[in-house]
Amino acid sequence: MGRPAALSRDRIIDAAIALVEEHGADALSARRLGTVLGCDATALYRHFANMGDLAREVGDRFLGLVDTKRRRNDDWRSTVRRICVELRRVQLQHPRLAALVSAEPTQLENETR
Repeated sequence: MGRPAALSRDRIIDAAIALVEEHGADALSARRLGTVLGCDATALYRHFANMGDLAREVGDRFLGLVDTKRRRNDDWRSTVRRICVELRRVQLQHPRLAALVSAEPTQLENETR
């Protein structure tokens, strides 16, 4: 049996998303995530300052699924309406992630674009 894949921010975020998608936002803990990743929970803190930091990254990844590109001939009302419809679409596709994201702002790239 080979060595487990090295931990990276992306691998941890992917595992956290899978955990939340399957079990809900309350299931996201360092201990449970460490078990899923096959590492000690403290190893996560080499990549994230705390679990809130990780949750914000998960939220940012979720918000990255929302298409916010402005269409050529859209006025601002059409743009806002389209983004709201798009956000709702993503929330319906990923309801457990949506619950995590709505808990607090991420203040990261995909939220502020």
